[in-house]
Parts: sequence; structure tokens; C-alpha cells
Amino acid sequence: AALSTDLTVSGAVSNAPHPIDVTFKEGSITAGAGLAAAESASKVICTNGAKSATFDVAGLVHQGDKVVATFTIVNNNKYAVTLNTPTITETDANNFFTATTTWLDAEGNATATAPRLASGETATFQVTVTMDKNTAETYTGDFVLTVTATSAE
Repeated sequence: AALSTDLTVSGAVSNAPHPIDVTFKEGSITAGAGLAAAESASKVICTNGAKSATFDVAGLVHQGDKVVATFTIVNNNKYAVTLNTPTITETDANNFFTATTTWLDAEGNATATAPRLASGETATFQVTVTMDKNTAETYTGDFVLTVTATSAE
């Protein structure tokens, strides 16, 4: 009769997760027709490689006046990420303005679909601040826009 023995290898597998590295690449600002003063008074601060940017709007007076900031973000990961629809939280007690956002496709057209970015790919979105009322009053308000990137792989 033959004798036998078993050899067993057991182990555990774990990963060392990499932080998701999606950053701003650039930002720019434009205003509606006839709003050159609002465009020059407003500003975008967007540093390549940063995870936050600033969009300060000034010079809007009449209902319908608007200033638009365009931001490009880049996926610096070795894996794909999905982006959500940006969420905006406003603090505007007088309801003088509305902040909205939209993703842009490769041709610069608005799209409702939040993008999936492979490694090194970019995506562009716009933030539009529009006056909701005519006013001669001084007004202030704040908004915060958040885009969440989630690992797709």
C-alpha cells in the first residue's frame, strides 16, 4: 500500500489602495453678451493639479445676467474613475442668484451623462451663475459645488 501526504499552501491577499487622484487641469471664465464688466470683475482661480478651485462672481445686476466658468479635470490614476453629476449647495437668503452646472462632451455640447475617465483622460464641466432678480441692492451669497470621483475598477 502506498502512503501519501498533502502539502497545503494558504495565504491571504490584500491590496494597498491608491488614493483616487483626479485634479483640476484648468479653468476659464466668460459672461453673457454685454457683460464685459461682470466678466472682468469675476474671477476663476484654478491651479493645475489642485483638488479645489474658486469661482467668484461680481458685477451681475439684472435678471438673466450670467457668468460661466469652465473647468477641465484630469484622471491621474492608472485605473478608470466614474464621475457623478455635480451637486451644488447655495447660501443665498435673498434668492438673487442660481448656480447650475453641466458636463460638456468632446465637442463642447452639454450632456446629461456624467463621464467615465480612463487613465489620463479629461472631462469638462461648466458652472453658470445667473441673476434671478433685478436689484439695486448689495447682495452676497455663496455656493459650493462638489464632484465625486469613484474608482471604476
